[in-house]
Amino acid sequence: MPEGLPALLTVEEAAELLRIGRTKAYAMAKQWRESGGAFGLPVIDLGDVLRVPLARLESMTGADFAETTALGATTTAKPARESRACPGPATRLLSPQ
Repeated sequence: MPEGLPALLTVEEAAELLRIGRTKAYAMAKQWRESGGAFGLPVIDLGDVLRVPLARLESMTGADFAETTALGATTTAKPARESRACPGPATRLLSPQ
């Protein structure tokens, strides 16, 4: 298989590329199916699974995902920021005194 993304993505993979949640992606896929392809996330129904054609996703968004080598990482990805989480009130309440 060539490097890069497959021609047919799972709904979860498409959601990751679009930076939306899984639930939103499935809701958009449902809209696509119910509207006869007028709007929503373009999907192909393969019986008990849905797949999103990469070419349709690129056409719909105007994005070129060709540089994406794997989901979650592109050739121009920036390093993730470190978490600066601090304990909130709930954490302090649960901590032994």
